[in-house]
Amino acid sequence: MAQIGNEYSEIGEDYFIAATKIAEPQTPSRIDPRHFLKDDYKFFEHTASAVIYSGEFDQRWDAAISASPVSSLEIAPPAGAVEILPIMHRHSWSGIVRLSQGLNTNDCDLYSWFAYDMPVRFALDGERNEPMHLELVGKSAASLWSQFVFKGFFWR
Repeated sequence: MAQIGNEYSEIGEDYFIAATKIAEPQTPSRIDPRHFLKDDYKFFEHTASAVIYSGEFDQRWDAAISASPVSSLEIAPPAGAVEILPIMHRHSWSGIVRLSQGLNTNDCDLYSWFAYDMPVRFALDGERNEPMHLELVGKSAASLWSQFVFKGFFWR
């Protein structure tokens, strides 16, 4: 598996591909490239005041690790935010998390047999002035446990 570019520059790695353009892209594209520009995001650490933790967490210098199956957190979106991208560490102990704001929900299985950091995209409802809620909802059959590791978040 190859990943072209990272949305989180503090990791310090990008995958470079040299290619030749053979034709203009077809319109409309199913992907809007404006949503993937790196200069439009702002990063907040896991210790930011916009993050409220519920349940047990092991707070470390670089991340917050859920320590019980009922651990959850809320992120208060800054005014004008249209998307929040929590940075999650995926590994063999990771569970399934649910991101929600009102009726808008997104489940994400964080299990991975190799460890890496990954943003989870969540589109905010601009009409609602509510925090985004992130909670554990289970684990995949392959996972050794159900935990999540939260490193911070981007918003745009």
